[in-house]
Amino acid sequence: MSQMRLQRFLSAAGVASRRKAEIWIVEGRVTVNGQTVTELGTKVNSDKDRVEVDGEHIRMPDAPLYYLLHKPPGTVCTESDPEGRPRVHELLPPGLPRLFTVGRLDWDTEGILLFTNDGKLAKALTDPKIAVPRIYEVKIQGAPDPHLVRRFNEGVRLDDGRMTRPSPTEIIRRTKTNFWISMVLTEGKNRQIHRMTQACGRRVLKLHRVNYGGIVLTGLRTGQCRPLALHEVEMLVAAAGLKRTRRANARVQKMRAAEDRRASNRTGPPSDRNDGKESSQKPYSKPRRPQRSKGKPFNEKSGSNRPGKGRAKPSTKSRSQRPQRKPKR
Repeated sequence: MSQMRLQRFLSAAGVASRRKAEIWIVEGRVTVNGQTVTELGTKVNSDKDRVEVDGEHIRMPDAPLYYLLHKPPGTVCTESDPEGRPRVHELLPPGLPRLFTVGRLDWDTEGILLFTNDGKLAKALTDPKIAVPRIYEVKIQGAPDPHLVRRFNEGVRLDDGRMTRPSPTEIIRRTKTNFWISMVLTEGKNRQIHRMTQACGRRVLKLHRVNYGGIVLTGLRTGQCRPLALHEVEMLVAAAGLKRTRRANARVQKMRAAEDRRASNRTGPPSDRNDGKESSQKPYSKPRRPQRSKGKPFNEKSGSNRPGKGRAKPSTKSRSQRPQRKPKR
């Protein structure tokens, strides 16, 4: 495994966040191969170096973990809350290494929440340039409004002046005083759906995320969690575009290997190279064919375009100046 910064190693091992790990390093609580380290730029190798925090050996997990939680309303997605509110990490099974959330949901929002220690996949899933789709079901106060749906489909200007991306939206059901819509987001601005609805003069009553990159909450009750299946992880990898990147890298490696083989065939084996000595024989070169210029006859005997003995010189006299033959009687 390649080297990485010490604080990143501690974060990937699941013992603390990067900021907290930096504090531990500065306080002198971290040792590498028996020596106390206080410099934040120190790099370690998880396969060779022994890292300890307060005398406890820290190991890198063997494989990344992926968990799905049906987040209940009234919980926060932070690892520590100074107000003491319920946290989503308390709903995970005990004994797991440190897992972080893929994005966040608001205090009163429920639905799909992913946990993992795969930083590369988590970063790709939340990257607005990749635009992984997330589907929400939203309960809005008041009668159904086609104008609101049209504005969501085209994009809404928020209170800070920024324009949202077009969000495909449709009305899915109605009640006497409210209505539900289904909308697709490909970006994650802070409280985006609430702010979009407020910009249209309405208010969100309930918000439920029902799909994240193809992952759904089938058979999972509120507050329950489960590990993702292999096909679900592959679905997220494909949605994040990482599978195409891996295939492209493999294709580049094959092309480089083929180019190396062609280069070795051109140079030949060492025995055919005369050990670096130059050969006395001149290399064979194909004889050049004489080029024929336009508008001039070619003399095959002389090998040039100039008139010679092999061919009669063309006359320069006009037709009227040439001697005419006498007709036969």
